Amino acid sequence: MGPNTLQQNSEERLYSRHEFHYLNVPSVGKVMVTDEFECCFKCLRNPSCFSVNLAASQTVSMKLWCELLSSDKYRDVREFNENMTWHHFFTVVVSGF
Repeated sequence: MGPNTLQQNSEERLYSRHEFHYLNVPSVGKVMVTDEFECCFKCLRNPSCFSVNLAASQTVSMKLWCELLSSDKYRDVREFNENMTWHHFFTVVVSGF
């Protein structure tokens, strides 16, 4: 597993990261988290969440903003753009695990 991939479930999915990108779609929640793993797990627990935007830098309280999103970069490709303050995480299906 590469440095830009977070394992979700060894049988079906991985999270992949697009550094300095932002998907501008309606959120289904915004939370403060300690790291990318916590952000992605929050999305996994929400059936309306398909991807996340995670702040590229921490707040003064050493937390990161995590936006749980109602779509992904494949469904809303025109809303997926470079952004120097966010990273975007989305799930990819892996077969054969």
